[in-house]
Amino acid sequence: RDDGETVTIFWNTTIGSYSGTGARDGNIILIDWGSDYLIVYTVMDDGELHGTWADGYALDRLSPR
Repeated sequence: RDDGETVTIFWNTTIGSYSGTGARDGNIILIDWGSDYLIVYTVMDDGELHGTWADGYALDRLSPR
């Protein structure tokens, strides 16, 4: 959810549900989800979010519903 100022993201995985909030600057979204490191997403042309977390050691890809 992007209200123009704050972005809120919800994840449902096989091991649990998570959420985080952050800000958007153009096609970059920074999300604080309670970890030591932010998730950095790039908004792709098709609406998918491609991101990295765990200080760059993990990758994430979210598809819009």
